[in-house]
Amino acid sequence: MCASLVSHFKLSLEQVGKLTDRQIEEIYFHPRNPMGEIEPVKGERRAGLRTMEHELMKVDVLAFQLGLTPENVAEMKSKIREKWQEN
Repeated sequence: MCASLVSHFKLSLEQVGKLTDRQIEEIYFHPRNPMGEIEPVKGERRAGLRTMEHELMKVDVLAFQLGLTPENVAEMKSKIREKWQEN
């Protein structure tokens, strides 16, 4: 997560360290159009509708915060994908 913020968005490590989880999730990883502009949020998402991509992204945030191993991250993501395939 940190690496993508540094490489893609050109943030310094100090800037990344000052971001809240909400800033990372709602601003930097917000859906964007082909021009790179932030797409408007659909009302359903604000009401709490979750997507598989949203849940997978939250695993990346947790992995960064908790220092999870790649194996743990892969297992968590696999379980999320299975859950979404069942629905």
